[in-house]
Amino acid sequence: MAKYLAAKVFEHTAHYDALISGYFNKKLKITSPKTLTLTYEKMQDLRYGENPHQDARFFGNLDELIVQLHGKELSFNNLVDVDAAITLIRDVEDTTFGVIKHTNTCGLASRDNLVDAWKAALAGDPISAFGGIVVCNRNIDKETAEEINQLFLEVMI
Repeated sequence: MAKYLAAKVFEHTAHYDALISGYFNKKLKITSPKTLTLTYEKMQDLRYGENPHQDARFFGNLDELIVQLHGKELSFNNLVDVDAAITLIRDVEDTTFGVIKHTNTCGLASRDNLVDAWKAALAGDPISAFGGIVVCNRNIDKETAEEINQLFLEVMI
């Protein structure tokens, strides 16, 4: 018990020291300190880590980054794939769908309408798309949603 309490004290003290260091760096306009100490509060446990038997946690405010409308809790892999999906599509202006699985692009297509973009992106690798992440830079209409709903996906952005 004493070692556990010692660990908790040092965790608290390290957090406090990092806050003081950050305060003085900001006050003195030190933008490139020799040692950068960051501290984050665990906000939530994730469903699992890179593999189902591993634990994972998110430090920071996930609610500021993602609005989860429904579904099961996110996993570490989901968050990594979400980052890859957003990076893939963020600068594309045409109507585009991307399909990501384990940070690999399984399909990417731009078309004049949503349903054609979806079908073309899915055609890139329909097998790997199962259980993947789909990203689109447009609001999804009913026709396209019905097409997408034929496939199991972990996340839709």
